[in-house]
Amino acid sequence: MSGSEVSSRSYSRFSGQQDYALQRRKRSRRKHILLGVLIALAVMLVAGVAGAWAYVNNLNNTLSSGLGTDFASVLTETASASDPYYVLVMGTDGREGETAFRSDTIMLVRVDPQSKAVSIVSIPRDTRVVLGDYGYQKINAAHAYGGATYAVQAVEDLTGVKISHYVEINFEGFSAAVDAIGGVTVDVPKAIDDDDAGGVVDAGTQVLDGTKALIFCRSRDFTNGDYQRQIDQQIFMKALAKQLLNSDVASLTSAINAMAGYVTTDMTVTDIISAASSLRGMDTDSIVTVDAQTWTTTQTISGISYVIADTDKLSTIMEAIDSGQDPSDTTSTSNTSSTTTTVTPSDYTVSVLNGSGISGCAASASTKITSAGFVVESTGNASSFSYSTTLVVYNSSSQKAAAEQLVSDLGVGTAVLNNSQYTFSGDMCVIVGQDWKA
Repeated sequence: MSGSEVSSRSYSRFSGQQDYALQRRKRSRRKHILLGVLIALAVMLVAGVAGAWAYVNNLNNTLSSGLGTDFASVLTETASASDPYYVLVMGTDGREGETAFRSDTIMLVRVDPQSKAVSIVSIPRDTRVVLGDYGYQKINAAHAYGGATYAVQAVEDLTGVKISHYVEINFEGFSAAVDAIGGVTVDVPKAIDDDDAGGVVDAGTQVLDGTKALIFCRSRDFTNGDYQRQIDQQIFMKALAKQLLNSDVASLTSAINAMAGYVTTDMTVTDIISAASSLRGMDTDSIVTVDAQTWTTTQTISGISYVIADTDKLSTIMEAIDSGQDPSDTTSTSNTSSTTTTVTPSDYTVSVLNGSGISGCAASASTKITSAGFVVESTGNASSFSYSTTLVVYNSSSQKAAAEQLVSDLGVGTAVLNNSQYTFSGDMCVIVGQDWKA
């Protein structure tokens, strides 16, 4: 099954979550006696001795409100508390009273308690996937069609990993939650002046209150648009982790209490404090973040702007993360292995399409491709001129090395495995994007 496609298991609009009912299983909760004592002491400070346990139970119910009794069946429980696990973090644009809404922010977080290591992969909300009977959709539509259940399924099928926990926060509550913990200290890399996001945030290290934090995490007013927003969100996540992991148990419990009304999660108070305690002392600067620009391109299809995942690159990234590595450390090894494969250019025919609207670019690209030894079969125009990045599309894994060689010969572009959305004659197709310079 393609990593960019959601499983063909169909979901109806009204029964997306019920289809998982047959998978119900009891999830064992991790029990840490010492941790339980610490939690008891913390909640006694907050709620008083008599109401401590009632308080915790009420808080747990608030945190899980809206997930449904069968939601746990889609999550994968780890064998032990020390095993690595994945958390899906969603920022949604839902408003009070709405029951169906899209996810605006999607992050897959791997936590390794034993190594005290965390990795964050941002998934662009416009990533093109197949959502069962709904066909090709942007991945952020999964939440609208089937809630948290379907969102988890969509991300699992895209990335190939199993998710153990889910955290969702709506943006209306995000600002209040940040204020509730006293703001977050962030080193803002680029100044923001964006009325659509809510205002201005200066560059530099500063304590962001709820309003400023929301502007920082929502603004797309950059030359690289949503990609910069994803980078900023990762910066904020690292800063938030640093602040929370430096809190004592009582302060952490109070923070959970303040944020409970704005966060939906399967995790209990015990789970959250256990996770934080297991990571206490970690170097938050070592948190690994993955830039989505390393495994995606943008494309307009039938008038709709999509982010297209390079499933081979994403698979390599996820394999590295799943084994506890920083994907950037494997880049040189990966590149070396692919370029040592013997490629005979004359064995491959190439179609060349102008996807940028730049006059003459297909012809100049054809000249360069022929000079590299490949056989140009045809030239023409792509279905649109909105390709920002030059693509070298290939049909099978056996052609990957040749496609990467062609990218190297062109000096620009990205090799992309065809997921049935491109139709062309020949072995490969070069779609010349706006990054082309003759």
